[in-house]
Amino acid sequence: MRRVLRRAGALVVSCVHPTADLVHFADDGRTLFDQPYFGRKRFDGAEERDGLRMEFGGWAQPIEAYATALAEAGFAITALREPVPDPGAGERLERWTRLPLFLWLKARPFGDGA
Repeated sequence: MRRVLRRAGALVVSCVHPTADLVHFADDGRTLFDQPYFGRKRFDGAEERDGLRMEFGGWAQPIEAYATALAEAGFAITALREPVPDPGAGERLERWTRLPLFLWLKARPFGDGA
């Protein structure tokens, strides 16, 4: 991405927040962290809604890993956001008003190389 992005361009990244893959919500409303935040961990999961099922998997890693990867690729982070759902977004998103679901990063190239 660094090689093809114009010098004045910006890279915008949206990903699932690193904590979202480590947290579980108990039936009684409690939020449970049963894994350490630091380190790289494999996750697999499934979501089902309206009769449709989606299976997914990936790697959970701390925000520092994203920052390091961007810096090593020649990017400087210029903005970081953890968006909160709108209060009226519905019951399904209510839990994500207490913990971040997404991480948004904006980065710009730095240095001489293109």
